[in-house]
Amino acid sequence: MENTSKTALIVVDVQRAVTNKEDKFKFGYNRCGDCIMNINRLIAYGQKVGWDIIYVGHSTPWYHPIHAAVTGFSFMKGSEDARFDERLQVLSNNIFHKMYGSAFSNGKLKKLLKTNGIERVMVCGLAADGSVSSTAKSALAKGYKVTVVSDSCMAKTDERAKAAYEKLAAAEIEIETTSNIVLR
Repeated sequence: MENTSKTALIVVDVQRAVTNKEDKFKFGYNRCGDCIMNINRLIAYGQKVGWDIIYVGHSTPWYHPIHAAVTGFSFMKGSEDARFDERLQVLSNNIFHKMYGSAFSNGKLKKLLKTNGIERVMVCGLAADGSVSSTAKSALAKGYKVTVVSDSCMAKTDERAKAAYEKLAAAEIEIETTSNIVLR
């Protein structure tokens, strides 16, 4: 894998609703800390080599009560729970919101990637078996080279994450680790 400026790192759903100490979604605050540390390593590396750094958060508008009820009112637009985790280094203004699993459900993201000539998409964040997988599959379907950075993602259990990576690899999505990327 080449490290070129035609790469975008998409950081998905690293939000307080999932990562905070109340642990509503049972991801584990400390486990999230290790994942976020790796994401921050990717962000720093990506900035150094000229990647576009993109942050995508799940956001439910107040006027959509069914969706809000399904998520336990956790991702309500403008709420504390919808904010990015304070441990995450947010170093660019490329911030997008989505209501559905894939980051590509936001048309502005698609436009940014096209405008910037992006060819490869690196995906990390939460959850490996949810929005990360949806985003990676959408990117592949749109013709991007796709890498999911496994230790910069997590699911509620390691078993669920492993199953997600196996499915993604079977779909010809590259699975890498943070160290393999930043130490090249």
